[in-house]
Amino acid sequence: MYKVNDLIVYGNEGVCRIEAIEVMNVTAVADDRLYYVLKPLYRNGKVYTPVDTKIFMRPVISTDDAQEIIEQIPSIETDILYSSANLLSEHYDKAMERHDCKYLIQVIKTVYLKNQIAATKNKKVSETDRRYVNYQ
Repeated sequence: MYKVNDLIVYGNEGVCRIEAIEVMNVTAVADDRLYYVLKPLYRNGKVYTPVDTKIFMRPVISTDDAQEIIEQIPSIETDILYSSANLLSEHYDKAMERHDCKYLIQVIKTVYLKNQIAATKNKKVSETDRRYVNYQ
């Protein structure tokens, strides 16, 4: 369980600070489940989510860990270039679900390489690759 003031990445919301951990005091919520009260860092408002939610949460990586990953970017290999859109989409989805920075960089580098190859051949990138370039 996270603590008050921890910074976490919460689902598609992005980075949030945990402002409180409390039981909801609302008549519509009649259980005594604990909820995180999250304050997104990049917008106004609050997010209330059960501590035991199925929505992905992870701690924000440290500066040292981020620097280490940045230094590894040149050595992170591009991925397999699938010919089937369904296999490619499934592969990208699995990489995104892992929420591992190195795998996400691998997807970015792979899509970038495919964009470059397509540009040299005066072709367009697949719809699947375009979708992951704009993934949120």
